Amino acid sequence: MFCKKCGAKLEEQDTFCYFCGATVEKSTETVDKDNFYKETSIDTENLLKVYVGPNEEKIKEGKFSLPTFFLGPWYLLYRKRFLAAILWIAANIIATVIIPEYSWILSIVANVIFAVKFNEFYLETARNKIEKIKEDNQDKSSDELMKIVKAKGGISIAPIILIIIFFTIGLICFALFSAVLSIGTEFEEIFEEVEEKVEEKVPSATKDIYFDYKIPEKFEVGTESSFYRRYSHYGTDASCSIKFQNSSTTIYDSIEDYLNSYIYTSGNDKRSEITQKDINGETWIYQTVETKYSMRYYYSIKTQNRYHLITFEQNRDENGYCSKSHDEFIKSLKLKVNTSNKNDL
Repeated sequence: MFCKKCGAKLEEQDTFCYFCGATVEKSTETVDKDNFYKETSIDTENLLKVYVGPNEEKIKEGKFSLPTFFLGPWYLLYRKRFLAAILWIAANIIATVIIPEYSWILSIVANVIFAVKFNEFYLETARNKIEKIKEDNQDKSSDELMKIVKAKGGISIAPIILIIIFFTIGLICFALFSAVLSIGTEFEEIFEEVEEKVEEKVPSATKDIYFDYKIPEKFEVGTESSFYRRYSHYGTDASCSIKFQNSSTTIYDSIEDYLNSYIYTSGNDKRSEITQKDINGETWIYQTVETKYSMRYYYSIKTQNRYHLITFEQNRDENGYCSKSHDEFIKSLKLKVNTSNKNDL
């Protein structure tokens, strides 16, 4: 038996409807149940109880959603508010990338705002969805309508599980990528050791070219080998270094290939195009890389069967010392024939 006013299911002994309070009129006539279902209109507020589930009264009466405050967008996914949850997650990611130092503050503020507004937002969107369901299913019986509303509403943990799986796969891929980079660094170190041994066996004719240059004041000599040399300055207001290295031309297809093999970039690093630069009558291949913490200048040139690379790196230059040292060093840089066959870069 069903209430003629709101369509709620009643027991035979009921004298009034517990949903709308209408008096139950007993009838001895046989009723066509299917037609009765289709002609009965169920109140939206009654369907809201089916849509929301057991916590419908708490959500209606609550002014602050604790699950939203503590779980954030995950609770929206749990309540099937997918678009709002995705936008919230995307906003968190953007804030973390753009302003990482303030992202946690913005996250807390967003949690508070959503916690205050969630119940009102959820009930309003639920009523709109119910009205749309009723409009699209006017030929359905009361029971069928309730089943549709229940399926569209309620809760779901499937989206949360899918996102957890997605992030897990992402973390695994990141870990694998980091491992590959680490292995690549180890191979580079091994390669440099092998190259150094090869350089020791190169005939002296390949070592007849070396550089004539002036190292700026305050720069100290660092690591040295037959194919590598470094000068560095570490001060309170300035930190920069000059690095020389060379390699046999038989290892690389071109000077650009050689240059690219020694330049590493990541993230938001800005890498210029490879151009040519004239330094004291010699044509050098030139490229710059600007990172968040440093500015690097790369100069490469080919002499006989050897490639040379000079890197000037500025990590801190508050007093302009590094910029000035860079200009002075480049102006002094020349290629010079080493008639004594000494092993110089």
